[in-house]
Amino acid sequence: MDDRNELKNETARRWIRITCTAVNLAGLVDGFTWVEGTREWKVDGALETKVRKWRDEDCHEREEIRRRDRRWTDDTIDIDVDDAEADESSDGEDGEEDSEEVKALKVDDIFL
Repeated sequence: MDDRNELKNETARRWIRITCTAVNLAGLVDGFTWVEGTREWKVDGALETKVRKWRDEDCHEREEIRRRDRRWTDDTIDIDVDDAEADESSDGEDGEEDSEEVKALKVDDIFL
C-alpha cells in the first residue's frame, strides 16, 4: 500500500509542477492562456498565428521532400558498363565473327 500511495503522491507532485510551469509560461507567452475554472489551455493571438505559420512550413517541407523523392534525375538511372564490354559489343556489330545462323537472323531483322 505504501508503494501505491507514494506513486500517487509522486504523480500528483509532477502534475503540480507541470501546472505551475504552464501558468508561468502563460504569463510570458502572448497567446498561451489558461481557461479559468477548467483544465483547458488555449492558443490564440500572436501564438496562434505563429503556430499556423509553423504548420504551413512543415507541410510545405514535407511536400518538397515528397516531390524530391519522386523526381527522376540523371543520377537515378546508372548503367554499369565496363569499357571492355562496350568495346567487345561494338566489335561484334559488323558481323565478321557471327555464325551463319546469327547472320541469317540479322538479315531477317533488317527486312522486317
